Amino acid sequence: MSVLNLDRPRPPARPALRVPAWAARAALAAALLAAWQLAVASGAAASAGVPAPLECLRRLPEVLGGARFWSDAARSLLTTAEAFAAAALAGLAGGAVLARFPLVAKILEPYLVGAYAVPVVVFYPTFLVVFGLGTVPIVLTAFLMAVVPVLLTTMVALGELRPAHRKLARSLCCTRGQAARLILLPSALPLLLPGLKLGFVYAMAATVGAEFIVADAGLGFRIGELYRNFEAVDMYVHIIVMIAFAVGCNSLFNLVERIVRRDLT
Repeated sequence: MSVLNLDRPRPPARPALRVPAWAARAALAAALLAAWQLAVASGAAASAGVPAPLECLRRLPEVLGGARFWSDAARSLLTTAEAFAAAALAGLAGGAVLARFPLVAKILEPYLVGAYAVPVVVFYPTFLVVFGLGTVPIVLTAFLMAVVPVLLTTMVALGELRPAHRKLARSLCCTRGQAARLILLPSALPLLLPGLKLGFVYAMAATVGAEFIVADAGLGFRIGELYRNFEAVDMYVHIIVMIAFAVGCNSLFNLVERIVRRDLT
């Protein structure tokens, strides 16, 4: 009869295989493209008029080589940047004020969340009537989409700061502006970056969506025009480029967030 030896040391556990995030994203993108190609080749996507991804990739250099694409891209990026910059400034300032007055924040928070649930696109016709055609209604629409997540994240991030941060500001005789600029905001930066990232994504999505409805230039306008002209290949090329750009921006925000967290630790 054998006796189980409980004192025998266990063999060291094998380290878990860790796949880099970029490799997982690349594998997912390749799998989606392969599934797309198979769906088109098998005829499953024939009724939807979806072109094959290989056909889009062959068309990609011609689209990127044209001046019209870069003109539309510059228009959309400039509009997105204007809306995001305004949303970041207003959201950071508004969130700091609400964090300074918790009672006001508790009163306004349900209204902010409720307003955030309303599609901002419903206000676009009003902006058109007031401001006319152009980039102003698009910037306002994208601004309203982006400002709320930045504001709410800032309010929560500054509210989560430890009392030691404020004691440090008082011990250094900082004014409120200096304390916010030099101590509070840098300390809350790891929590602020996700809100800024979300605000940028919403600003870009709102810009392209508004351009799709009423605009005379921009990537959203061009996608709508290609859709109406039944130019499916070029339309999907524009969509693929926009998705790739959004993934790149998200990766850049993640990189900045990792650098900030590493420096603070």
